[in-house]
Amino acid sequence: MKLNVRAQSAQNLHNNSPIVLVHGLFGSLDNLGILARDLVADHDIIQVDMRNHGLSPRSEEMNYPAMAQDLLDTLDEHHIETATVIGHSMGGKAVMALTAFAVSNLSFANGSEANMNMFYIRTLVDLAGVLILTVQHEQLREAALHSELAELDGVLHRQYEQYKQSKENIRLINRRYHKLKMQIAAIRAERDHAKQDVALAAMESGIRQYEAENKTGNPVLDTLLTAKSLYCQQHHITMTCVADGHLLDFLETGEICTIVGTALDNATESVETEPDHEKRLIRVAVYAQNGFVMLRFENYCAQEVELGADGLPRRNTHGGSDLRSVRAAAEKRGGTMTLHWENEWFTLRVLLPQKS
Repeated sequence: MKLNVRAQSAQNLHNNSPIVLVHGLFGSLDNLGILARDLVADHDIIQVDMRNHGLSPRSEEMNYPAMAQDLLDTLDEHHIETATVIGHSMGGKAVMALTAFAVSNLSFANGSEANMNMFYIRTLVDLAGVLILTVQHEQLREAALHSELAELDGVLHRQYEQYKQSKENIRLINRRYHKLKMQIAAIRAERDHAKQDVALAAMESGIRQYEAENKTGNPVLDTLLTAKSLYCQQHHITMTCVADGHLLDFLETGEICTIVGTALDNATESVETEPDHEKRLIRVAVYAQNGFVMLRFENYCAQEVELGADGLPRRNTHGGSDLRSVRAAAEKRGGTMTLHWENEWFTLRVLLPQKS
């Protein structure tokens, strides 16, 4: 297969061999453009679109031996006998496959019938080796995916257990609320004003707990927010919430538990390290924005949050909850999760396509 290429001539006179740049999976020849600009001063540069990528032809056959042959055909088409070939990710594996059978077999390409037979045998052996390496790579990738899935499933299970516990807590609060109403009726019948004042003061503290329940229109979100509100009261955390729970009706219970529960756990674990109770602040908002549903979680965080290579906070620098599960849940619905720290506030945003 003849691949689509972009060729650039060196800016300076030289006798250097050309450099071929091979992109990774789902990429195109533009991906290694920065590297090409740095090398074009002293080398001719050839950037390629691999098969089924960019502007190169499409084929149902997609394996490393075929991609290695594509590179050989492209080099032959441009009359390149020697070159330095650089590949990234999938491109790197294709270059390894190219090297594996090209270097070991070219010496047998011309000559007697015995040499040609040796060429064919060694080529088959090399291709078999590339196939084995490919299978091994896929097995390792599958094992990594299974491990990550098991970890996410564990987070989801914990969040769902918290949801069930929170639901039970709400049931108990409602029972307590009904009992308080009966007590109020009895107090009204009491003629001793001093006893009335004492009884009413004791009841007010119990009523405040019930006032922690949130009414957003989504029962799962209400349960999670109520449980977290009670937790915040116990740990001197001020949490404010403005949410239209109906916007989350298209999500499953487990998805709401994962996104909201994990985000709130992360926020509370972060603000609990703040010694000043006045600065233990959390803000939650759920609203519609330009055809999307925005879930925003903000918390005070004096120390700058460092993000790792995966775009998530480094361990122990902000909260402790694993936000990978939140990102996975958002991406499952075609959405995104973004993190930002500025002016001592940490913000987690989840943007989901709005469902009618």
